[in-house]
Order: sequence, then structure tokens, then C-alpha cells
Amino acid sequence: MVYYEPKNRLTDICKILTTLNNIIKRKSILFIISDFITSSNFEKPLKFLKNRHDVILINLTDIRETEIPDVGYIYLEDEETKEQVLVDTSDKNFREFYFNEINKLNNKMAESMKKLNVDMIQVNTEKPFYVPMRNFFKIRERRKR
Repeated sequence: MVYYEPKNRLTDICKILTTLNNIIKRKSILFIISDFITSSNFEKPLKFLKNRHDVILINLTDIRETEIPDVGYIYLEDEETKEQVLVDTSDKNFREFYFNEINKLNNKMAESMKKLNVDMIQVNTEKPFYVPMRNFFKIRERRKR
């Protein structure tokens, strides 16, 4: 899957998870790395994958996706659909709304993964990745004892 080339600009996590479940026959440890910003609900294929394999999600986050600086009017573009919207970043209410919506999405994702009993590591692109990875494996080691 490292060389997966999407046929369109939309990331189809469901299809990737289903494909992984179909092609990997032996029980494996799977690390799935993404920002998990998707319009599709991938809980069902993830649940099937989790039943056969040890699945660990690595959720990449970037401060530029959660906090918008006060720079006046800008166009925000959806990276995958290329849809653009003009917004006023000097509007404090807009910045707070945007920040809160992103946090709601992240919290919903974390709750869903907890219900599915799927481990998830939060990795911020602004910080060294090894710190949350190391912490995760220390916690996981303690859990298994």
C-alpha cells in the first residue's frame, strides 16, 4: 500500500482498508498513517480489519490545519476537491468557529476509535514524531503486563 496511487483526488480510506483486509492473510501489525480528514465513514472496514490484525492509526496533525492566523481575507481550498471559499481571518468568531469545528472532528474520531478499541497515536508535524511514538509503546507495554 505504500505505493498506492489514487485514481481520483479523493482519498478513499474505506477502499484502502478493505483492500488491506483482502490481501494480507496472516495476522499482522498494521500502521495506517493519515490525517484522516475524509468525508467517508471508515469505521466498518476498520472494524473488519481490526478483527484480523493489530491496527495502529497514526493521526498526523498540523497546526496550519487547526489554527488560522489573522491575515485578512483569504481563500481556503479543499486540497482534494479544489473547492474554494473566501473567508475573513480577521474575524475572531470565524477563527474560533474553525478551531472548534476541527476539535469536534478530532474528538469524534478519537471517541470512535476508542469504541472500536483501535489504538491511535497523535503526531504533530511541528514536533519530533518519536516522542508520541515512544510514549505510545511504553503505555502499550504496561497495558500488556
